[in-house]
Amino acid sequence: MTSLNMISKSNSYARRTELPVEPAEQPTLKKKYELSEIDEKCLQALNKRLMSLANLQSYAGACQASESLREEQETLFKIVKRSKYLENEKIAAANAISILNLMGYSFSRKNLRKVRIPGAYLEEANLVGVDLRGADLRGVTLTQAVMNYVLFQGALMGGVRLGQSPLVKCKAGIEKICLTQDGTKLIGGAGNSIYIFGLETGKKTKKLNGNQSDVTTIALIPNRKGLASGSYGGAIYILNLEIEQEPKRLKGHKEGVSALTFSLDGKMLISGSWDKTICIWDAESGKKCKTLKQRAKVTSLILLDRENLAVATVAKTIRIWNIKTAQQLNKLVGHTLTVTSLVLFSGGKRLASGSYDKTIIIWDMEGFKQFKNLEGHTDAVTTLALFPNKNRLASGSYDNTIRIWEIETGQELQKLEGHTDSITTLAFFPNGRKLASGSEDKTIRFWNIDLEPKNLKEKTTKVRTVALLANLNLLAISSDKNIYQWDLKTRRELKKLEGHIDTVRALVISTNGKVLFSGSEDKTIRVWEMETGRELKKLEGHKRDVRSLAISTDGKLLASGGGDKTIRIWNLAKDEQFNTLQGHTYIVTDLAFFHNGEKLASAGMDETLRIWDLGIKNEVKKLKGNTTWVTPLVLFSDGKKLASVSDRKTIYFWDLVNNKKIKTLEIHRKDVTSLVLFHDEKRLASGSHDTTIRIWNLENYQEIAVIYHPFAIERIALSNKFLSAIDSSEGLWMWNLREEKNSVTPELLWTTHPGLNCADAQISQAIGLSGDNSQLMTQHGAK
Repeated sequence: MTSLNMISKSNSYARRTELPVEPAEQPTLKKKYELSEIDEKCLQALNKRLMSLANLQSYAGACQASESLREEQETLFKIVKRSKYLENEKIAAANAISILNLMGYSFSRKNLRKVRIPGAYLEEANLVGVDLRGADLRGVTLTQAVMNYVLFQGALMGGVRLGQSPLVKCKAGIEKICLTQDGTKLIGGAGNSIYIFGLETGKKTKKLNGNQSDVTTIALIPNRKGLASGSYGGAIYILNLEIEQEPKRLKGHKEGVSALTFSLDGKMLISGSWDKTICIWDAESGKKCKTLKQRAKVTSLILLDRENLAVATVAKTIRIWNIKTAQQLNKLVGHTLTVTSLVLFSGGKRLASGSYDKTIIIWDMEGFKQFKNLEGHTDAVTTLALFPNKNRLASGSYDNTIRIWEIETGQELQKLEGHTDSITTLAFFPNGRKLASGSEDKTIRFWNIDLEPKNLKEKTTKVRTVALLANLNLLAISSDKNIYQWDLKTRRELKKLEGHIDTVRALVISTNGKVLFSGSEDKTIRVWEMETGRELKKLEGHKRDVRSLAISTDGKLLASGGGDKTIRIWNLAKDEQFNTLQGHTYIVTDLAFFHNGEKLASAGMDETLRIWDLGIKNEVKKLKGNTTWVTPLVLFSDGKKLASVSDRKTIYFWDLVNNKKIKTLEIHRKDVTSLVLFHDEKRLASGSHDTTIRIWNLENYQEIAVIYHPFAIERIALSNKFLSAIDSSEGLWMWNLREEKNSVTPELLWTTHPGLNCADAQISQAIGLSGDNSQLMTQHGAK
């Protein structure tokens, strides 16, 4: 077992609550739960108090470096299981399960009934299908844990930490939110309405319908019970939050109002617009006092002091105006794309700006110079919010994430994930412990900001595409321009393949597992030797990115398709292209060889499926989809049947002999993005943007299993009983499918990117679960 010295040292730091050891009679244990003398000493060391997170991480790291990793894990798991019988070992059990979790241990489908693990750290834990009935889970951290199908009946769940509060659903994307100064109400603009929510109940208390066109932004009037709202039509409305009365309408802009801000006394209102103007208003009378003309559309503005105003624009700059003299004083240049948002702090000495260029710049406003750049978002930064203590910053992005930053160091402290579309607006609660976020996904979410000091994890690999060969335990993934070989079951990196100079979009492994083919946005296909990771050859010919690859059953031919609308057939024995198939009028998205290698099926964004005869080098059949892109396809081995997606949400089965549809499956609620056929061809799996993978019995076309994910599914791959899925956050999930005659039970082996998910978890009989946590888990699929 891992060094007792390290364990003893770690126990001098309590993580949350020191739970006293309770003396109790030792019941007779089954032989399988007995410990060796060394392991018994380790248990005693673990059983003193809850370890700090930093020391749990140190312990986990030491275990992972051990030559006897499996034995270490078995001992820790045994300590967890013993707590079912030995209440006075519950602290050791909580520490042991926390360490296992930090090692990436999969608890999926484990029997943990009646274990006692109060205060355990199970953030991002893989708990799919775990039996936790009657377990003591009080105070357990379950932030971002994957809890599909978990049994919680009779479990003690008081004080469980989920890291979020229940979300609020709206009928349209959220444009802007703000909190009242007392922190009791949240106000949000969505569609053409403004909603007021009571934060104690999370329920809507009022709906204001003053705007005649959709709301673009809102701003509370300082120290008053009113707000201003901007609209796409260019009008500004002043509304009373307490009394129902006709709102005051301010006319002055010719296009949508993009930004609003009040002076500290609430007497002056400043508005910015896409019409390239800034208007200054008397907020009480509604009279326009002044107009400042810009050369570019205004996106955000903020008062620096009583006289000076910072204005962000689509022209990549921030301009400083004196609003009394109507003179431009300075210009901040640094961003390379549209500046979207501004916040001021440090007594007006610092300004933060977010941009479509994915960065946040901190500006020194005394010298009008860049002070620091914050980088980490993978798409445009859309909104910023400042912590009440003004030393930390939150940012939202088109990448669907919220990030928390330490301003002085530029360090990213936390990443919040859960929204399924762009983040549009952020607002902190007055105590700084909770953050509200609005999104284009039509929800407002509430996050508990836990900035407990901890070692940040290494950056998660962003997975773009995947290929697997289960009989050789091989997994190949692409992340940007690099390719990695992983051990399929353990996720251990075996090799890194470098050579492409742009993003890899397609991967396929030869049937013997010796060769890997990759297609890229650099317009090339590369051939790799799996054993050594060496690049064997580079195939060139495509004029644009390569999106799809397929290899013939005998391994002699490779087909490639992509953005240049062509399909190219490569003779792998001669390392040359011997045919180009032309006919698609838009991007070729998927390819499949017929079993005999004489024909090829292709799907494209031109709404067609095409069958090609490789002997005569021509198209022999064209099947038309239903008005929308045809993307994934699978071909049955007899060459007589094909499954594809059209109408985005619908799976079609085609009779290729008679050129007609024979069956449709319509159950997915959003786009179906991927299809895979099981080896026996009696089952089919479909992945969708509705966050599910569904498995179908093709003998009766009935759904036999649903696998839920926290994010939209972009691509799936299947080899034997192993199913991999890439989601919209570019996380990779690996499932082991336990197959029976009429059912499939999914076991999650691992994921690179967990997210809170409680689909079909049973919580109705859990004990002590708070109303907020119960509501949140129900919103994420619990029953």
